[in-house]
Amino acid sequence: MIEFIISSIRRLYFRFITMSYDWNKVMLYFALCVIRLLCAMLPGYIHPDEFFQSPEIMGESVLGFEVFKPWEFEQSPQCRSIVIPMLTIGLPFKILKILNSWNPRFQNLEVINSRSIFMTERFSFFCLSFVIDYVSYTIANSYYPRNTIQSLLVFASSYALLIFHTRSFSNTVESILLALCFIIYIKGTIPYIPLKRKLGEPSVREEFLSNYAFLLGFLMALGCFTRITFILYAFPIGLAFLHHIFISTRVQQRNWTDKFLEMMPACLGFVLTTIFCVLADSLYFGSLIITLDNIALTKEHIFILLNNPMRILEIGWKGNLLFTPLNNLAYNINSDNLAEHGLHPRYLHIINFVLLFGPLVLLTMKDLNASFTYMRFKAKSKYKTVIIYSGLCGLLLLSIIPHQEPRFLLPLLVPVIIVPSDRLQKLPKLFWVAWAIFNLIFVVLYGGLHQAGIIPIIQKLQYQSLGFKNCEISEEYVQCNFGKRFVRPGNGDVLGYTDYYKHLENHNVDGIMIARGALIKPWIFDEIKSKRHYDISSKERFEILEKFCNYGLEHWGSDSIVAWAIFNLIFVVLYGGLHQAGIIPIIQKLQYQSLGFKNCEISEEYVQCNFGKRFVRPVRNWSESFTTNVVFYKTYMPPRHLFGYPKTWRNTNIQLNIYDLAGKSIQNLEELLLQQVAPKRNLIEPYNSGHIVFQQRLSNNVTLRQYERTLLVTPSTTDLSSLFIENHSSESDEEQKTEFSESNKFGLVLIDQQWPHLNLDQFDRVFSNGMFLNVYAFTKE
Repeated sequence: MIEFIISSIRRLYFRFITMSYDWNKVMLYFALCVIRLLCAMLPGYIHPDEFFQSPEIMGESVLGFEVFKPWEFEQSPQCRSIVIPMLTIGLPFKILKILNSWNPRFQNLEVINSRSIFMTERFSFFCLSFVIDYVSYTIANSYYPRNTIQSLLVFASSYALLIFHTRSFSNTVESILLALCFIIYIKGTIPYIPLKRKLGEPSVREEFLSNYAFLLGFLMALGCFTRITFILYAFPIGLAFLHHIFISTRVQQRNWTDKFLEMMPACLGFVLTTIFCVLADSLYFGSLIITLDNIALTKEHIFILLNNPMRILEIGWKGNLLFTPLNNLAYNINSDNLAEHGLHPRYLHIINFVLLFGPLVLLTMKDLNASFTYMRFKAKSKYKTVIIYSGLCGLLLLSIIPHQEPRFLLPLLVPVIIVPSDRLQKLPKLFWVAWAIFNLIFVVLYGGLHQAGIIPIIQKLQYQSLGFKNCEISEEYVQCNFGKRFVRPGNGDVLGYTDYYKHLENHNVDGIMIARGALIKPWIFDEIKSKRHYDISSKERFEILEKFCNYGLEHWGSDSIVAWAIFNLIFVVLYGGLHQAGIIPIIQKLQYQSLGFKNCEISEEYVQCNFGKRFVRPVRNWSESFTTNVVFYKTYMPPRHLFGYPKTWRNTNIQLNIYDLAGKSIQNLEELLLQQVAPKRNLIEPYNSGHIVFQQRLSNNVTLRQYERTLLVTPSTTDLSSLFIENHSSESDEEQKTEFSESNKFGLVLIDQQWPHLNLDQFDRVFSNGMFLNVYAFTKE
């Protein structure tokens, strides 16, 4: 064993020192890995499924939060397996929960908060995305060693990997499992030459090795339980595996018994994985109950069985097994069910194909047209045959289904890049410029702009909902202050001129490092000189980006590397930092405001509280209750697990209600607001000053005083003129008068904004209204 380890280390060392890579490209790859991490942490919100197919479910199961369950997990019979969400998100959440339980080490820090939850789920998929890198490197290095790094750079710079594969989509897991199937099939079919040949032993072993066969069966089953569409992509791999076992020239002299024995490990891996997934789903969703002495099995029974193993024979079960892939298939073959999610023309996947891979589509199609010799299983490069058929099979068969989204084609990433990888070094600079511009646009769009305000707003609202303090309670309302947000890196960054001069005065220093403030607000230096807060228009922001790009072109030139970098930068910012990017930060802010207030001052009508650094501890026998209503309008679905509201708090004095009116009309919004109670406008200060106000809801219950407040979260492009919004600006010196409807007598006061947040449904209003996600406090006259 020791001799084997030493020899392996020697081989790796020899391989390392003999590599003839272009180290500039190697360093560029590592730079792209860092960019991928940054893209993973950008608040761009591509589609609700990135949160509601895994993190939202695990937020309830692991962290105990109150969440919104999507139809796949809610309706009976359930259509989505719990195994993949548990492995990809549940385990990281469990680690986060363990860290939070180490009170001596983290006694002054809330480990579980909206920001840490968001970063945990994104970091998990960031790590998983490197499976794609491993597969691409292994395949390219085996067949095109001269183009290995070039192929890896194409993978690492594609926005499909930078943005989509760092999001918790089930399509991302499907793509990763398919890539692993490719590499397992290739390794299993490569003839094995023993290092030490014994007398009478053949020099080449051509059997499909049993360990690879078992892994292939395991991955096939796991892929089917991830998404039913995995079968469409993996079918050519299974067909090639059967061809290798039963028909290829190497087995012409073998009997059928030997052939079936060679296939048995794959069948064993598939069956065992299927049994495990079926049992896990059945137990999780409650369709199957394991019993001992007619009592549902619990962890206490484990010790009983360990002390008396013979009692295992007494274990029974009640209920039925749940096979989620079949339930999902039965649901999706019904056109009426698909109509609820949207029906699309059959050709839409052609557009989606181009949308995901851009210039590579032309290169791949051209390579396919010239490579029909690879389209046979008898071809010399069998691996290329399998990869080509996998991509074509998935694309063509998915086009038959009337519901089509771009993310359904994510598993095509490996085929689209590997197929033409032998020609990458021969491509002209024009291709690399087009590739760079294409990826940069979509990285900016989906990573940085699209719905990018939702996550930051949630992070803000979390602090306002869970962190208020110093509440002043009157007869009608409660006014509270809110403290600092959760402890996080970057608290010393200068984000305004007040921070700059505060550090100069309090810390006796000669200079201040602006840090991330210069990235967030490039005009911060003008703020410091003029000693005033101000903002710039969206047009001026784009002019800054234009100058940045021009400086880069003037300094480095428009060669292929720079053009490639610009191309990917555009899409990183677009999808990673702008698209729906305000939702998560706003939720993180609101969490403390809703669940962390303290030091409340109670008056006859209202309660005023401060924000706290930690969540309040609710009580079950109370005389006052505090309710925060958060209404999301014209945004993507807010991930409720990021609010961090425990289910066990529902019957306490701290209440948090989330309303999703994404597709509703302005009349529905008005009806909902009119049902709420709200404090007087003169109690609400524009742009949160550190405190929040709850209004008392009048009732006949003399023993319980109920205090409520309502917040509206909506993009700045939303037309709310019929609600008579008063948008108070912090720069205005003149007091603006509130406009109220004579019939409704209510208004809205802007208390927070999150930039950037791009809503493509109202893109025509972006340049006039800006890319903000606004938070309004609902008030009455």
